[in-house]
Formats: sequence, structure tokens, C-alpha cells
Amino acid sequence: SHIHKQRLQCGKFIYVTRNQIDVVASFYHHLSNQIEGTYTDTFETFLRDWMDGKIPFGSSLHHLIGFAGGFADNLYDTSRGHDDIGDDESTGVTDQPLLLLSYEKMKSNLRTEVLRIISFLNLTHIPSHVLEEEILPSFGFSSMKNNIEKFQPKSVGWLNGFQFLRKGVTGDGRRLLLNRSTNNSGGGKEEGESSELMVAYNDWVEREEYRSKISNVLKGDCYEDCREVFLSVVEK
Repeated sequence: SHIHKQRLQCGKFIYVTRNQIDVVASFYHHLSNQIEGTYTDTFETFLRDWMDGKIPFGSSLHHLIGFAGGFADNLYDTSRGHDDIGDDESTGVTDQPLLLLSYEKMKSNLRTEVLRIISFLNLTHIPSHVLEEEILPSFGFSSMKNNIEKFQPKSVGWLNGFQFLRKGVTGDGRRLLLNRSTNNSGGGKEEGESSELMVAYNDWVEREEYRSKISNVLKGDCYEDCREVFLSVVEK
């Protein structure tokens, strides 16, 4: 949800983080390809407006900091999991109101993250063969892409056959930042080299004091894994 933590009512919520450079790239492609309210300016302008909180839903860093506070009150415990689906004797169920996932971890180890969701939602009655043969394969990007009609938002129209499920990769935002800087300057950027847009992004993160705010909200060893997820989203 784009709703901020303080506006959520009681219930259970799964909060998914993603690297912020990939987020802004994805959001740019989204808004510049929808028919209603099409964003028509350059990616550089979009990035700067996004960092200034002028794009719909406001500052993403403020959103992250707000939910980090929610996890500080969540008795966050990454040890809770469920490795034996279908085992009636399992105690892997959690009564925590929030579950933290990251896009990058789901890309690298989807099965582990799905098991955490199963535990969080108390769905431990799912048979192992259903999980392995039906559920997990359907969560892969290629499967979702092949069933695009289930995922393409209907609330807006799309230009030029744009597909909401675009690439399903990590690191695309960084490539976009470097490429746009290359196009604007007429020069070339080597891998790992800073660009004007990357410098602006890093300055924004520092100006917002994001890392120190997250570290202050999620203090202590018990929040180490949670803190690591929230800090990783602003890395290049």
C-alpha cells in the first residue's frame, strides 16, 4: 500500500521494500506510460521531483521511516519460519501484525520468503506438493508475464501496449541513471563511476538523514536483520 503506517488500522500487513533507485525507475516507466495523467517530462526531472516529494504519494524515504517505526513496535523476529509445510505439529505461526519482505530477497530466494508469508498468514495447512508444484512456479516472473491479464492494472489505460510487468530484475534503475547522465553529457560512464544524477541521489539520502533515522528507530541486536533491510534500500 502507498498509505503511510500511521493511517493503517488493525490487521496484518506485509511490507515489501525495494532498492530506491529501482523504485524510481519503475515508477517513471509506470507514470510515463499510462494514458490518464501521463508524465511527459524527462527522467531527470522525474527523479528530482520524486526526491522532493512532488510525485504522487510523496517521499518514499518518509514512508520507509514510518514503517520502520512500526517494526520497532512489532517485536520483530526473523527466526520465525516454517520449513515443514503440512506438519500439524509446527509452531511456526506468528501473531505479529507486520511482516517485512524485500524485493531483492524474493528474487534471490523466493521459496524462503514464501514460507515466511505462509507462516505469517497461518497457512501452514498447505501440502508440500501444492507449494512446490503449483504455488512457487506461479510466483516466478516468467509465469506472471505469461498471465499478464491477471496483473495488468485495469484502473488506468496504457500507451503503446505497455506491460505493467516490465523486466522483473534488480539494478535496472542504476543503469537508467548512468545512461541518462551519459546521454545528457555526451560522454561515457564506466561501471561504478558516479554520474550527476547519482550524486544528486546520494546527496538526497544524506540530506534526509535516512540512515541515521533508521538506525535510531531500529536499535539493538534484535532488530539487526530488519535494520539491514531498511538500510539496503538506499544503496547504489
